[in-house]
Amino acid sequence: MKLINYKKLPHDTEIEKIIIGILIMNKKSIFKIIDIISSKFFYNIKNKIIFQYIKKTFLKYKEIDLFTLINELKINNKIKFLGGQKYIMNIIKKIINYSNIKNYVKILKKQFILRELIKISFKIIKNSYNNNIKNIFNFLYKIEKKIFSLFKNNKNSFIKINKIIKKIKNKLKNHKKYKNKKFGILSGFKKLDKITYG
Repeated sequence: MKLINYKKLPHDTEIEKIIIGILIMNKKSIFKIIDIISSKFFYNIKNKIIFQYIKKTFLKYKEIDLFTLINELKINNKIKFLGGQKYIMNIIKKIINYSNIKNYVKILKKQFILRELIKISFKIIKNSYNNNIKNIFNFLYKIEKKIFSLFKNNKNSFIKINKIIKKIKNKLKNHKKYKNKKFGILSGFKKLDKITYG
């Protein structure tokens, strides 16, 4: 969303690189996480592309190694966009420990969920202040559905919608109470920031 690019969304490019490096260098790791990780979890576009091809290569050959991955990236004209093989080689050089892959994935997932929640929350605030919601219950249902979808494969990360809605309501109350103070995320557009108290 362009309106929230003013403030960088939660992410950790180094964590993304570490996960990619471990998957390339340690064959056992991919079996542990292939079903619980998605390319959408990656914020950096280069890292996202590399993971997509790690997964494609693994599903195609039932294994993954550096040579095969680079070859697949070349065939699909992606290696140039990444800045050549050097980008991948620099990632691999930093990998020392393979044992923390699951912890790294937890961090990656958490940051993805936070990014999505920020986007959803911004949409709620924007639409609420603009007063252009025709059916409030339908709108709440759609928001609820989006939030639940973030956690459908994460039993330990389940969050009740009423808690989130309550937090948003409290935040909106604070916005009205402290009209001259800034809250939330700056859009870079003064008029919009005034409306959303960004």
